Amino acid sequence: MKLTQIVAAISLAALSMGAAQAAVVETTNFIGSPAHFNGFESIGSSTDYGATYTEDGITVTQINGDFNGIWTTSTPYVDGVGNFTWYPNGGDNGYTSITMQDGSDFSDMSFIVGSGYGGGTHSVYYELANNGSVVQSGSLSQVSGTWLGFSGGGFDEVRVRDSNGFTSSLTDGYNAIAIDSIKTVGAIPEPETYALMLAGLCAVGFVARRRRA
Repeated sequence: MKLTQIVAAISLAALSMGAAQAAVVETTNFIGSPAHFNGFESIGSSTDYGATYTEDGITVTQINGDFNGIWTTSTPYVDGVGNFTWYPNGGDNGYTSITMQDGSDFSDMSFIVGSGYGGGTHSVYYELANNGSVVQSGSLSQVSGTWLGFSGGGFDEVRVRDSNGFTSSLTDGYNAIAIDSIKTVGAIPEPETYALMLAGLCAVGFVARRRRA
C-alpha cells in the first residue's frame, strides 16, 4: 500500500471516529476541577445587562432576547453561587448560547440550571451544535438549582431554554431559564485536527525512512 493510501485511510478513520460519538447528558456536578469557570461574578452590575458576557474564556449570549434584558442579581430561580446569575428578566422569546471564547470545541462542560417559572411542570430544552449544525438535542424535566452537563465532546456550542410545560424546540413558548457556574475541563481537537496530526506523523516517518535507506 502506498503512503498516500495509508494517510488517507488513517484520516478517514479519524474523521469517522469523531463524527460517530455522541455526548453523554450529565445531571450531577461531575466536573470537580474545571479548567474554565464562568460564575458571572465579574459582571459588575445588579441591574439589567446586555446580551453577551465572557468570563474565564466562556462566552454566554442571549439570542433573540430583549435588549439589555439580563437580570444579573442572584435569584432563587437558579440557586446559584455568589452574587450574580444569568437570567432574562421576566422572561423572553429567546434562548441562551454558551461557547468557548476562542471558538474551540467543548470536552466536558456543565452548569447550574434554574427557571423563573419556579415550581410546577416545566422543562429545559437543549441543543448541541458543531460549526453551526445541530448534532444532538433533547428535553429534560427541570428542577430549579440542578446541574445539567455534557461529556464526551463533539460540539462547540450549547443552546438552552425552558418553557412552562414540555418544550421540544428553541421557540416553544416563553423562556425564563436561569444559569450559573458554567464549568468546562477544556477543549478537544476537532476530528480534522487528528487527521492532520496523523498525516503529519506518517509523512515524517516516511521521510526518515527514505533518509535511512
